[in-house]
Amino acid sequence: MELDFKKKSKIYWKIKNKDFEVLSISAIEENNQLKEILFSQSKQSLNYSQFSLYYNYLTQIKNNLDIKYVIGNQNKRIQSQKSKGKRIAPLSLQASLKIPEVYFITNNGLCLFHFLAYHGKIENSPINQNLVSGLLSAINSFAENIGWLSGVKLIKSGEIEVRFSKKEHIFVALMTNVNLRLSHLVEPTLFDFAEDLGETFEKKYIKQIYRCYEKGIVNSEDFFDFQETINKFFIQYRKQTFDLYQKLILTEAIYLGVPYDICEELIHRVSEGKSVINQLADLMNDFPIITKAIQKVNFDQKPVWDIFGVPIYDTSKSEI
Repeated sequence: MELDFKKKSKIYWKIKNKDFEVLSISAIEENNQLKEILFSQSKQSLNYSQFSLYYNYLTQIKNNLDIKYVIGNQNKRIQSQKSKGKRIAPLSLQASLKIPEVYFITNNGLCLFHFLAYHGKIENSPINQNLVSGLLSAINSFAENIGWLSGVKLIKSGEIEVRFSKKEHIFVALMTNVNLRLSHLVEPTLFDFAEDLGETFEKKYIKQIYRCYEKGIVNSEDFFDFQETINKFFIQYRKQTFDLYQKLILTEAIYLGVPYDICEELIHRVSEGKSVINQLADLMNDFPIITKAIQKVNFDQKPVWDIFGVPIYDTSKSEI
């Protein structure tokens, strides 16, 4: 099973099982606005692993639509700037999200729910999630037993990082694959994300969690609908992270000599929930040095922009 992503006059996706098309989805837009979504589906027999992968592909498609139409239609703004002769820096939209793995684990090592938006073809699936959960639980328990009452917060091996959020009855392990050190401004975003997920999960499924402790087994169907909750959290955090992205660019611009009062006003607008994408494009026309600020922010915090699917300025495509 594989995902075939193509772009023509309209955006469409095809999910295929070998050479057989399982689902076709088309997004129809008019004047850069999403008007309707068309889909056709064939009858298909799937095992659970195939169904899970199929569901994850649908999540990718939904996230692509969110990026293009929920965060804002950037193409329309770009064309508007071109018509005015302004210098613009197009936003680069992610074709797919680089979403981390998230494990929801009981204190005694039972994996209640494992979230992985995309892991390629079935034969390349990750190792058994219960083995990973048991290992992470053992590490956390060992830390508590030697006197670290709050357990482990972060472990790192090469480019793999795991952030822990401990709740009363469970803990969340947020696993990412990064090769850059995150700044103190961005790092808390991932911890907050894990905290919010853990708090929501425990509150929503407290009865099911108690049942798992009593019986020592997990019924995965009890937690399956949390998939949609995580998707909503990603949309929420994508918007918040996109706001942070704009603020970091403006902060770097101040250090590079762009007038403080101009940047401060734009930062204030972002704090009010407004996008300043057009204003940033105008600012590049008056202060070309801001391109360096964009390049630095793009590079330094790239893992977070990738994880949450944040559209970033592509300075290589800037035009006059």
